Amino acid sequence: HIYGEDGGGANCTIVYTELPAEVADTYDIDQLGTELAASNTTAMFADLSGIPAVIFENDETCISGFSMLTEDGYMIQGVISAPSDDQYEEYGPVFGNITMSISPTETEAETEAAE
Repeated sequence: HIYGEDGGGANCTIVYTELPAEVADTYDIDQLGTELAASNTTAMFADLSGIPAVIFENDETCISGFSMLTEDGYMIQGVISAPSDDQYEEYGPVFGNITMSISPTETEAETEAAE
């Protein structure tokens, strides 16, 4: 939860999930975008810090967020829900900064190999 000075705020969640191998091998960002669009959600493709992503917004549920699929079979998803446009305008930039701080890193094996 992102708290404001007035006691209000916005709910914010970021999840990093390993996809099952059978899903990770066949699931791609285009399919994810298509599924979001089919659920009355506005979806836009983007590149967030070098990771393919879909940015989405659903006006009916007051939810906005992003989903990323990594090359090694993980999904990173972030969602923000603000009860009003004013609160979204206030807390959306905080969520945006958190989102843009996500970036690819080397695996432990790559780090050890470089030493």
